Formats: sequence, structure tokens, C-alpha cells
Amino acid sequence: LARLKLGIYGESLLYAILKVYYGNETLVSRGYFYDIQKKSEVTGYDCFHLIQTEDGIQLWFGETKFYQDGKAAINKVFDNIQKAISDDYLINTNFTTILQSKGNIVDKESAIYKILDKWDKCIIENLEQELIDNNIKLVYPILITFDYVNGDYQESIKTAINHINENYKDLEFKNISIDFSIFFILIPIESAKTCKETIIKWIDSKEPLTL
Repeated sequence: LARLKLGIYGESLLYAILKVYYGNETLVSRGYFYDIQKKSEVTGYDCFHLIQTEDGIQLWFGETKFYQDGKAAINKVFDNIQKAISDDYLINTNFTTILQSKGNIVDKESAIYKILDKWDKCIIENLEQELIDNNIKLVYPILITFDYVNGDYQESIKTAINHINENYKDLEFKNISIDFSIFFILIPIESAKTCKETIIKWIDSKEPLTL
């Protein structure tokens, strides 16, 4: 039962989607955030990706929920989203991870590497202002994987969107200094529980990966 509650299912799927469909480069894999002593995952964003565009640098730090009940998954996201999209959570809770992982950036001449290298080597008194000055944006992808509603794919998507619009459209984010955006990736499947159980069975039997 405990293995069914692990975050690896949604985190792996979100990684694959952002890599394949958006071409994101991973700054640090979520699997590194595991407390050996506590034998549990540590808190933080569910993905750490970087995109450097002509307009600036984007930090894609997102969240996943792999639930049977889509509405329950959405409610769980919104229970925490104002905390997740805030200066305190971004900078004080997760920014150490960014600096520690700058070595993962292959292009040492890229703008993002030079910025992180500068921050790593000197004391920054106002990191929020540094993010603004360097035109850095937070993008918050939210992946919700959930069981079909009445066995219908399209109805499942509409139900999830309607639930968000009806309950959270007026939510405000007042504790974030930099520009940000949120988008949902909704994936209804036949059975989240069966999917997880199948993955566990593959892992236990050391099922080989196939292309």
C-alpha cells in the first residue's frame, strides 16, 4: 500500500512529457530528493527544469497528482498552490537546489549558467530583485492523472476543467515577485490504481525497458 502512495509515478510521467513535448532540460532529477534516514521523499517541487528563450529564462518547477479521483487531486493541488507559488517557497525552500545543481548545465557559456555561477560565488542581498532583473519567470506545470469519469475521456477533461473554473478562478497570488504562469496537463486513464500496481509488478520482476 505504501508503494502505491509514492510520487514516482506522476513525477516520471511529468518528466517525460516536459522532455518530449516541450524540450525541457532537467536541472536536477526529482529522485535525488529522498531522505535515506526517514525513508521518504522530501518536500519540494516535483520537477526542476530550465528553458532559456530569446525573452529570458524560465524555471519550470511543477507538481503532479496521480489519483483515482480527479476532483480530489485538483483540490489537493490548490490546497498548496499559493505556498508553492511564492517567493519564500521558491527561494528559501528550493533555491539551494538550483545553485547546487548548476554543474548539470552542459553549456557553461549560457546565460543561466553565468547567472547561477555569479550567485553561487557572492552574497546576494536581494535574490527576488535579482530574479526580476534577469527576467526570470516561474512556469508551474501541474500534471493530473486520474480515472475516467463515467468511462469517457472527453467528459473527464471537461469535468476537471469545470471543477477548476467553478472553485478556483478567483484565487490570487500576492506573495510572488517574479512573473509566473500556471498550466494544467490533464490525463484521464482507465485506472490509476491498476496502472501503479502494474508498474510495481514490472519493477519487482525487473521487466526490461523497451522502445
